[in-house]
Amino acid sequence: MQRSAGSSPVHDLPHEPVFFLDEDTSSRQVAEALREAGAAVRLHRELFTPGTDDRVWIREVAAKGWAILSRDRRISRNELERQAVMQARARKFTLRSKKNLTGTEMAAAFVKALPQMRTIIAAQPSPLFARVYRDGTVRLQSGPGGR
Repeated sequence: MQRSAGSSPVHDLPHEPVFFLDEDTSSRQVAEALREAGAAVRLHRELFTPGTDDRVWIREVAAKGWAILSRDRRISRNELERQAVMQARARKFTLRSKKNLTGTEMAAAFVKALPQMRTIIAAQPSPLFARVYRDGTVRLQSGPGGR
């Protein structure tokens, strides 16, 4: 398939999203499990230095059309970061759990949620905020900023 000068593979294949693992979620277990399940995955450390301001990487990742996988609930709560998601028209899936999960547990939750996340990405306009639960359930958050 030939691409035009400004296009990217992500936009040529909207049915196959790229999942970006933010700095808090960027573990080897999560990346490997998602890749084994057939997902295209990019990690924070592949593109950004540790501690890069969330607003910077959110804007860059959203510009590529990638979906963000995170466990950082502060992004949905911090006004400046929430606005960064909204303005960049990002798609953010936040893993929710009452306890800290291991990399293996996070991987299992995201792999279980993968079909539902793909469906949401294909069907819902961005920006979007969604919660991913340990059992793989995905719920869209309502209201501005996904509250």
